[in-house]
Amino acid sequence: QESKSSCLYLDNTGPEDLFTLEAEITELQRENARVESQMLRLKTDINAMEAHLRNGEKESQVISQRTNNLNEYYESLRNNVITLLEHVRLPSATPGGPPEKMGHENFDSYLSKLQTLCGTNGEGTGVFCDENNRPLYETVKSALQDFTVLPTPI
Repeated sequence: QESKSSCLYLDNTGPEDLFTLEAEITELQRENARVESQMLRLKTDINAMEAHLRNGEKESQVISQRTNNLNEYYESLRNNVITLLEHVRLPSATPGGPPEKMGHENFDSYLSKLQTLCGTNGEGTGVFCDENNRPLYETVKSALQDFTVLPTPI
């Protein structure tokens, strides 16, 4: 009976109604194609973003590993320099105070003071603030002369 009532409904539908229905179906098909096209573009964009994110994560891991390698290398160099220069004492900043000895806690300040006392000119030769610093320079120079810096592990 359903098919009979459908046929009756279609029989009662005029040609204008069929034309309107066909136009609506055509419009819905066009809209559906447009939405599917947008969905495909969005899917492509998402895939590209995910690939970019994966590449960024890989680069971040490489950079993190390099940073760790450099930090380990720096610590190794620092420990070696401290070992080589632990007997070299810098003049005290306060008159009459004890000379400063290098250690892990004051490594950076010790090196800054050494650079100030025993700097270099543009040609790489020693420049001294005064002759009083020459013995310190010679002591540091002899302590470090056999120190070999290995290539940086990057």
